Amino acid sequence: MRVKILLSFLMSVLSLSLFAQDNELFYSRGVQRSDQGDYKGAIKELDESIRLNPKKADAYFLRGKCKYEQEDFNGALEDFNLAINYQYISHEVFYLRANLKYDQKDFKGAASDYSKAIEQDGSDPAAYYNRGLAKFNFKDWKGAIADFTEAVNKNPENADYFFNRGTARLKIGDKKGACEDFTKAGELGDEEAKEYVISNCF
Repeated sequence: MRVKILLSFLMSVLSLSLFAQDNELFYSRGVQRSDQGDYKGAIKELDESIRLNPKKADAYFLRGKCKYEQEDFNGALEDFNLAINYQYISHEVFYLRANLKYDQKDFKGAASDYSKAIEQDGSDPAAYYNRGLAKFNFKDWKGAIADFTEAVNKNPENADYFFNRGTARLKIGDKKGACEDFTKAGELGDEEAKEYVISNCF
């Protein structure tokens, strides 16, 4: 009797081990295919990984990225939500989900996710810039200016950062500050900014 119980236990352990190995094998294949740009193939491998372990957060995140690359934006958003629900917390997952919300014109939701991305890694100027754009769209001009300024401080060679800060400054009546920004954006090669200088600053 003890022998049968021991054999049953060993078979159970072996089965679980093989199950885990299969799950990791499918996930590793998904990573490899994704790295090769074979997003369709990666999704198939990750589908199997998730089937074997429905709580594998990093598989949902990677599958979401692959769907994002294939422009299946609704599918990507669903996978990013699941990844976060299963505690996959990173700058990238919040940043990508914010981009999707922004494209769906959920500007407040996008701003919230850009904030979460910044909490994970505050070094990325694009996160501040995009949060500024989201705030601009729901008319938080001062909040937008603050974010564009942070982006400018982190990357003073990007014309878009200056141009959009100038546009937000116009909204609050800061014509002098706006013209300084349009001028700087023009110096960095933004032709539209040069036109704004002509139409707003003389």
